[in-house]
Amino acid sequence: MGTIPDVFDDTSPLQYLSMRGNQLSGTVPATLGLAGDLQTLDLAANDFTGAIPSNIGHPPRLRFVYLGFNKLTGARHVWMCYLSYITVS
Repeated sequence: MGTIPDVFDDTSPLQYLSMRGNQLSGTVPATLGLAGDLQTLDLAANDFTGAIPSNIGHPPRLRFVYLGFNKLTGARHVWMCYLSYITVS
């Protein structure tokens, strides 16, 4: 029952972000794509809606993305092909 604040930037030392199953809603913040050290992003099993931001795949170290069990829509992006693992539903 909340959202993820839109506060991420390229100075964030964040490497692993897991908010799985926290009843979060709204859209996935595009600023997550600015967290340059991010390796794993787990936002599965929430209530996110809307499109997956195209820049989420921009952190050069990102390898694992879990977005399943949300209500995301829209196109899949080219960066998804370069991940080691991804779930989207």
